[in-house]
Amino acid sequence: MAGSDKGRDTVRLTMKGKRGLPDKELVRGLSSLGFNRIDSSKEPALWLVESETMDGKPHAYASFIFRKGAIDAIYSITPEMNRKLRRISMARLCLDVLALSKFSGDAGTLYSEIARTLDDATEFADTNYLLLKNRCEQLSSDNLKLAAKNRELLSAGEKNSRILLEAEKMNSALKERVRALESLSDESLREELLDWLKAHGGEINAAEFAKLHGLTPARVEEGLDMLMKRGEIARER
Repeated sequence: MAGSDKGRDTVRLTMKGKRGLPDKELVRGLSSLGFNRIDSSKEPALWLVESETMDGKPHAYASFIFRKGAIDAIYSITPEMNRKLRRISMARLCLDVLALSKFSGDAGTLYSEIARTLDDATEFADTNYLLLKNRCEQLSSDNLKLAAKNRELLSAGEKNSRILLEAEKMNSALKERVRALESLSDESLREELLDWLKAHGGEINAAEFAKLHGLTPARVEEGLDMLMKRGEIARER
């Protein structure tokens, strides 16, 4: 039987029969199930209160009332709960209560509830399986794409590394060449400049000379300045 209260459904199951535990041993016998409220003013009642309303009333809860000839199981299904999961967990709790209270009698009501719960569990499991299967396939597809992208990046990285290595080698060679040219002795430069001037009628293009001899223009200017200071050449006026 189910009722409704402000969007919260209440399910009540009545199982006719007798419990083997007397009232005094009942609470101790069911203590492992986590009940947090006890009401023994009339008929023993155990409550598992999971949440409360603003005025302190149980909102999400399960309770068991132990009457002389029956056990009433009452639980709520709140809007924020998954109904199927709630029914499954409550069916399990009912079975635990019956076992620990040493119940004997007609549990047909519970069996019907369990049958419906098993249907819910099967449907829920099938739904979850499909969701997990689709998610797994999606993740597998994403993984293949990422693996391909990773291979592209590794290939590009290797290519860039080779390019960088070649550039470093060329740069190193150029630095060595510059050092070699800059280390040309003054006397060698003097001879090269004098030979050039003789071959070109006393004229020189510093940029051209520097290019042909692998020198910097600044180094050529230094050589010409050296020759003028020694009086070996003079600038035409």
